[in-house]
Amino acid sequence: MQTSLRRVMRKTIFKQWLQIAAGLLVFAFGVHLTIYANIGLAPWDCLGMGIARHTPLNYGLAMTVMGVVILCIALSLKERIGYGTVIDALLTGNFVQMFNVVNPFPLNESLWRGIVIMMVGFVFMALGMYVYMKAGQCCGPRDALLVGLGKRLPRVPIGVVQILLWAVVLLAGWLLGGAVGVGTLLSTVGAGAVMQAVYNLIPFEPRAVRHRDVTAVIDQLTLDPGADALAIAQGILDIDRLAIGGIGHLDTARLNGRLVAIQAREQVLATTGISHDGAFGLLGDDIDPRRCLDRGSRLAERTIGIACRFHTCHRADSDGNTHQ
Repeated sequence: MQTSLRRVMRKTIFKQWLQIAAGLLVFAFGVHLTIYANIGLAPWDCLGMGIARHTPLNYGLAMTVMGVVILCIALSLKERIGYGTVIDALLTGNFVQMFNVVNPFPLNESLWRGIVIMMVGFVFMALGMYVYMKAGQCCGPRDALLVGLGKRLPRVPIGVVQILLWAVVLLAGWLLGGAVGVGTLLSTVGAGAVMQAVYNLIPFEPRAVRHRDVTAVIDQLTLDPGADALAIAQGILDIDRLAIGGIGHLDTARLNGRLVAIQAREQVLATTGISHDGAFGLLGDDIDPRRCLDRGSRLAERTIGIACRFHTCHRADSDGNTHQ
């Protein structure tokens, strides 16, 4: 069972990495639309385009290098970094570049058409972020940088920190030749509003997602749920044996066995990522919760038996009988 559960956990995390990549692909298509709109770039895209104008790098590689640099800064600020953060830094810019290259349509020259295209791009960006964030493996490097800066400026509201960060990035991008226009203002103001509208329709609350950093995912990949549950059982039994002083009865053993079973079952649920309200972390929404509960129940039954055997053996020792 332990091997089977560990295999399920590893398979699920791998599927979540694919989910992150798929979400970033959708998000990148949305970013591509905001660029194709040709009415001005968002601050980070403006900087990426500006870097591409003055280096041998194309936009995608410029954004990748910038993402890795931001990732290193976030690490130096001791922010939580997940596999999602790393995948975002490496893939998003290159996905956008791919869409920029394969787009067969001529450059947009209409302001109003550009506004519509940009708004549609915001919808795809919101949907991509929804798919990406549901995996619960931390946000992108730019979000990590914003949080890290916000923590070091505790007296400044996080919204002000974000505006200042965008202003610096936009200024650098404009000085390097990045396009600034109506779309820049629209990206700054409208992207968040469209995202909120999309999440109200889905519905989805990003702040409710339980994120796991790289260390937590590695722990889950190497975790031995059965051994952890049995360790809990042993600890509870040791405490109980001291408490009852050798005068335990089988009914007491069964009662405490049930307590052990509950603890073991909760441990399995915790290691598989299911919270008490039914929300999924590690296993995701595509895993049947009844299968996970059944795994926990089977382990609980085993721990009931172990608990009863411990108590029965202790009772036999206290009566002077041969140890079973």
